[in-house]
Amino acid sequence: MKNRFVTFSFLSIVILFILHAIYLAVPAEDSFISFRFAKNLAEGYGLTWNIGEVPVEGYTNFLWVII
Repeated sequence: MKNRFVTFSFLSIVILFILHAIYLAVPAEDSFISFRFAKNLAEGYGLTWNIGEVPVEGYTNFLWVII
């Protein structure tokens, strides 16, 4: 009986983890937005999304840009 409970609990946790990873995970695109701002900053264009435009704050985490 105890062995069945442990097996059921383990499988439930694994299934919940997989469902969370599929449906509730935050997309990684936000990091790529910060990387583009960081690239433009490193190349001397400032914190701009497009080179030659007015600087904007389109990133959500300034630390990602600085790193």
